[in-house]
Amino acid sequence: MKIKLGEVLKAFDDTAIVGFDSKPLTVGKAIANILIAPRQGGAYEMDKIKLYILAQKCYNDKEIDMDESDLAKVKKMVETDANYGPLVTGKILLILEEQKAK
Repeated sequence: MKIKLGEVLKAFDDTAIVGFDSKPLTVGKAIANILIAPRQGGAYEMDKIKLYILAQKCYNDKEIDMDESDLAKVKKMVETDANYGPLVTGKILLILEEQKAK
């Protein structure tokens, strides 16, 4: 399934959410940050090398192919992320669901 990653995440007032680098935060950059963030207890959903490669693709590409199994794992990692609040993670999950439904 194709996942589009270039969309800039927006706050409730429709302004761009700014990332750690003070630039507008895209879906891909946020997912990449979530995938490479340390996890409590070291519990990762995928092998670390696979996470690294997927994070690199999410960060650099506007669109990637992802199978249903990997998408489910990514969504679980987004849901349990401790670095971003619900404004970011909730928006990412909604965007991923919308794309899955298409």
